[in-house]
Amino acid sequence: MPFISGPYTATYGSTPITIGKVEDGFTISYRRFSERIITDTTGDSLQDAVYRGQEMTISFILSEWDLALAAGLLNPFSTDADDIAELGEIGRVGKLDSSFAAPLVLTSCASAAAAPGWNLPALSNPDTITFHRTLLSPDFDVSYTFASRHRKIPMQLTVYPVVASGESHITPGQCTNAIFFTATNAS
Repeated sequence: MPFISGPYTATYGSTPITIGKVEDGFTISYRRFSERIITDTTGDSLQDAVYRGQEMTISFILSEWDLALAAGLLNPFSTDADDIAELGEIGRVGKLDSSFAAPLVLTSCASAAAAPGWNLPALSNPDTITFHRTLLSPDFDVSYTFASRHRKIPMQLTVYPVVASGESHITPGQCTNAIFFTATNAS
């Protein structure tokens, strides 16, 4: 069984802007939801469950970042035409998160052809991963320190599902297969 590794770079936004260096890569996390089925005869013991969907997030630590991009990631709720809220600005209240969501694209720094000897199984290390609709996670505490130390910013984005084609968000009444991301391989 091979060990799997390989760094990725990222772009963010409808007009892609390079995020810059991140401290320790990108962590994709997901949680599944189920309605628990219990019966009186077995108390609170789980008898079965009804699958109710998933939630996905991407976490990373900005280490080298562009201020305009960071402003878009840190506070995307703009009231300006430029769609980037100023730090400290509350922004547009009452709009759906999906109206602010933007794509995050991860790109492998190496392919099997570019880096012979690297351990890059296609299923475990896709060339690109496109998260079609992402946004700063609700209730995530963004914090950055103003000091003489390296200013790193931990981030967490929520990934919103889209229709299987990856082109639009899910709309009410739509019975379709939903996805969080698409992945591609050159080989």
